[in-house]
Amino acid sequence: MELDLSPRLPKKVYGGDGGSYFAWCPEELPMLRDGNIGAAKLALEKYGLALPRYSDSSKVAYVLQGSGTAGIVLPEKEERK
Repeated sequence: MELDLSPRLPKKVYGGDGGSYFAWCPEELPMLRDGNIGAAKLALEKYGLALPRYSDSSKVAYVLQGSGTAGIVLPEKEERK
C-alpha cells in the first residue's frame, strides 16, 4: 500500500491569549492512522503557560524558537521528604 507523505498543515483546535493548540487528524493522514500515532503542536505566546496533564502514552517535545522551563513527574519515582 502506498502512503501519501506530502506535508499537511494542522487544524487549530484551540486558541487563546496564552497560545494555540494545533493537531493533525489521523482520518486525513493515513500515515498517522496506520502507525497508530498522533501529532500536535502547542504554540505558546510569550509568558504563556501549558497546564500540567497526565498522559498514558509517550511524548516527544522540542522547542523551535525561544526558551522555556519544563518539569516531569514520574509515577514510579519516590517522593522527596
